[in-house]
Amino acid sequence: MNTFHFNSSLLIKGLSPKEMGLKYTSCRKIMLRQNEKLLLLSEKEEIAIMILRGKISYKTKNAKGNVSRLDALYLPWKSELLLESHELTEMMLYAAPAHRTTSFSCIKFKDINNNPAKSKSYGCKKDNTFRHLYHYLDDSFDACRLMMGICIGQQGGWCAWPPHEHGKQREEVYYYFDMGKSFAIQCVYENPDKPLFVGMVKEGDLIAVPRGFHPNVSSPAGKLSFIYVMTARIPDKRKFMDLSIQKEYRHMKF
Repeated sequence: MNTFHFNSSLLIKGLSPKEMGLKYTSCRKIMLRQNEKLLLLSEKEEIAIMILRGKISYKTKNAKGNVSRLDALYLPWKSELLLESHELTEMMLYAAPAHRTTSFSCIKFKDINNNPAKSKSYGCKKDNTFRHLYHYLDDSFDACRLMMGICIGQQGGWCAWPPHEHGKQREEVYYYFDMGKSFAIQCVYENPDKPLFVGMVKEGDLIAVPRGFHPNVSSPAGKLSFIYVMTARIPDKRKFMDLSIQKEYRHMKF
């Protein structure tokens, strides 16, 4: 492993921005046993959580409810969130510095999936770049820095294509899940002749993208499936399509 590629055991310990070669984003994988409780304090950060397995109850100062697989929670700064698992639960937590007050939000996958503004297809099947994105924390979501969603590609297909970069605007991390026994190849580069990282990624791996183009492709054995989290370098400058496409591929459909 290196400063771009991290496995599940490191994620359980938690990764700081410095450890990932980033400036703002931290993350960790959380595993809760049945009936286990966890109190989260956001302090000076905003937090986004994606549920990957299990069912949990949540409680904040003004809200409570239940969430399950592929639901998400957003916690503003200076807040508390109490979680209690009903079964073995797995989730990914992402945090970034905040500078103002926002609102707690419970985001249900069914609501994202049924909203055409948040459930969108990109690429094209002819080029084997078709993929579907679920935008949980999108441009319109009231957050300071964080953006979060899920990308599902085609079997043996490319994602993050055409190659694009947004290093001056946003750093990014990918967390791979639901990959089964398949794998993907992840590229991170500024100069294709001198890549920063090219390597095999599997379920449970995380890729950090501080800068550079970052296309990825799955093996024919399965689909690409990953959580993307982008963190704005300038607070409130959160535009999904504020990016630059590699000039050799600008003729291809995003």
